[in-house]
Amino acid sequence: MNPEKNQKIEDWFLVAEKDLQVADVLILQDLWAYDILCFHCQQGVEKYLKALLVYHDLDLPKVHDIRQLLAILLPLDQEVLSLQDAVDLNDYAVRYRYPDHLEIDDKNIALRAIHLANEVKSFVKRKISL
Repeated sequence: MNPEKNQKIEDWFLVAEKDLQVADVLILQDLWAYDILCFHCQQGVEKYLKALLVYHDLDLPKVHDIRQLLAILLPLDQEVLSLQDAVDLNDYAVRYRYPDHLEIDDKNIALRAIHLANEVKSFVKRKISL
């Protein structure tokens, strides 16, 4: 892999990891900001998938839609079907960031978001061994 492409992938990994670290801190501190935690899980997943797009030399769409990113990747790798549950994180990209929606008050929802994000992270890192 060329150094420039490698650096782009590492940059996506870095920003994705920051999002997942924020989620980890929120859950470990038992803070009630589960909506913010879920937002960061969605963002981390989106960024890991964009790293995979870079790996496959694909253009990066300006979307916040995990379903759409997976659809772009599917023709190249049928295994992305195993990540379909991560689409559940889509609502957290925008919906819960505004005051007209109730906050998420269920810790189990937050724990599931972290689980899904970590599944995507593991998948992408396995596919791209730098």
